[in-house]
Amino acid sequence: RASKVEFEARERTNGRKRGRDWAMSIAALEQLRAVADLEFDGTSGGYSFQFDQAVGKDASNWRESFWNVDASSDVPSNQYVEAFVEGARDVWKEIAEKI
Repeated sequence: RASKVEFEARERTNGRKRGRDWAMSIAALEQLRAVADLEFDGTSGGYSFQFDQAVGKDASNWRESFWNVDASSDVPSNQYVEAFVEGARDVWKEIAEKI
């Protein structure tokens, strides 16, 4: 039980940091806006699938997925993706009024 809680805490911490980093250095404005508006639901695949759709990636093709960085890439957990979006959303909130 403790290891599951620790895993989820690490996923959330890492996801939020990486989402913030992505939003500040890589994301196109349209992608950032789409991610900031993203609402996850349980009807259209996992969160990584829904994220791919939001940023214009072919969510049904792993080779095209945002999350497929290299040969060792795995589908991220829902906790990681949710925290990634929260980190990106934080950046969006900081800049939205300035654009």
